[in-house]
Order: sequence, then C-alpha cells, then structure tokens
Amino acid sequence: MVFLFLWSRLALPASGILFYVGAVTFVLGIALDMLNIPAQTMMQQQAREVADILGVEIVMYILAAAMLVFSWWAARYSHR
Repeated sequence: MVFLFLWSRLALPASGILFYVGAVTFVLGIALDMLNIPAQTMMQQQAREVADILGVEIVMYILAAAMLVFSWWAARYSHR
C-alpha cells in the first residue's frame, strides 16, 4: 500500500515519456555500438603489441600506477 502511494506521488505524470526516453536511449546505444566496435577493432589492429612484449600483468600495474599518479595530481591541483 505504501509503495503504491509513493509510486503515485513520485512517478512521472505521463508514462509515455518514460517509454519514449527508454526507446531513444536503446536506439542511440545500438547506433553508438555500431560505431565504437569497428573503430576499436581497427585501433587494436593498428596498435603496437605492448602487452605482448611486457606481459599483461605488468601493463595492468603500469596502468594502475598511472591512474594513481593522475588522481594524486588531480587532488593536489584541485586544492590550489
């Protein structure tokens, strides 16, 4: 009973809007995938084989360290 009361007070007045937004989001997601997946495949084909030379584990540690350094820099830069 409480759920129905809250739903009636907090829900959108026009449920068609919610369906429309969901449908548009779905279509835009499919369109974005049709662009991103082939582009990522082409980038991977043209990229150097860094992970094969160093090994996946070392590359993951390097990426983690880079993210940590960048987050420290961003935190310090934001406090100035």
